[in-house]
Amino acid sequence: MLRLLTNLDSVERFDVNAPDTFFASNSTVKTGTWVSKVGDTLALPAAGSANAFQVFTESNRDGSAGFTPDATAAGLKRLSVLFGKMRALTDQFTGAIAVGDKLAVNAAGLLVTADVADTVVAICTKATHSYSHLGATTNVIEIFTV
Repeated sequence: MLRLLTNLDSVERFDVNAPDTFFASNSTVKTGTWVSKVGDTLALPAAGSANAFQVFTESNRDGSAGFTPDATAAGLKRLSVLFGKMRALTDQFTGAIAVGDKLAVNAAGLLVTADVADTVVAICTKATHSYSHLGATTNVIEIFTV
């Protein structure tokens, strides 16, 4: 889940080819997951990577793996990703994250507290709290990307 709290004018959105594994029934990639661009396609990022973008394409509303039909229309299998500075809510994190923590991505595309060697992609501006989205309540953090 990714809910922008800033205007879309502050970020760049671009479409990139995505591998079949992102659309498979067992995929963990969904809206808000961090991915990397490798050549002309997307992949899960290397842990601590600077090459990380958030998936903006809407994933299935029922929480199951997959994306809206427009992502796979005509067999394109492309996802929209965002790049730039934004404030947002996301459930794509793991671990105990506190306000002010510097965040990096892990190999699963989730935000984690950054280690010294990691590239910081965001700062936590509000710790874990409940948020209702599309009829489901989930735990989210508020972030500002850097």
